[in-house]
Amino acid sequence: MAYQELEGTWEEILTHAPELAGHRLRVTVLESLETEQTETKRPSLAETLRGKIGILDGASPDLSQKTGEKFTSLMEEKYSSKR
Repeated sequence: MAYQELEGTWEEILTHAPELAGHRLRVTVLESLETEQTETKRPSLAETLRGKIGILDGASPDLSQKTGEKFTSLMEEKYSSKR
């Protein structure tokens, strides 16, 4: 058997018991799933942007309809001041 790496819960690893029988194994115990999920939970884009839509001067109530126009004017303002 060639070198093989398995990762999963103990129950998932046990399903491979027949093919692993008689082989040497190295077992590394990782953090629990609950710990991994709570540590890596980041706010979604919607959560991050909540309350921030429409904070641009002159932004319409529906910013999505004028995004291209607003972006163009912001870039013009930014780069025209550097000349």
